[in-house]
Amino acid sequence: MANESLVQKKILDYLKELEAADYPVWHDRRQAGGFNYKKGIPDLYFVFLGLHIEVECKGIGGSPSVKQLEYERKIKKTGGIYLRTSSFEEFKRFVETKLFPLMKK
Repeated sequence: MANESLVQKKILDYLKELEAADYPVWHDRRQAGGFNYKKGIPDLYFVFLGLHIEVECKGIGGSPSVKQLEYERKIKKTGGIYLRTSSFEEFKRFVETKLFPLMKK
């Protein structure tokens, strides 16, 4: 399994764990070449506490395409949340430091 695919799998497994633990999360993965697929669109997305977050996974040393950078700019320009990551640990740190604090205690 390629590094990028492994990162995606770990992220999806983590989101499933959060969902099973009753965290307010929903997630999905886009398949390249699948129905209604467009180049540049991130690999997966999830909703946490009503926030829609787009996630682009890159392999070690991988760089985004021109289309991916264009999509990222559009999302950020409109106030959306876009995360590009090459490691599961970076993704988990994002969730724990940026999203968990938003939950009511």
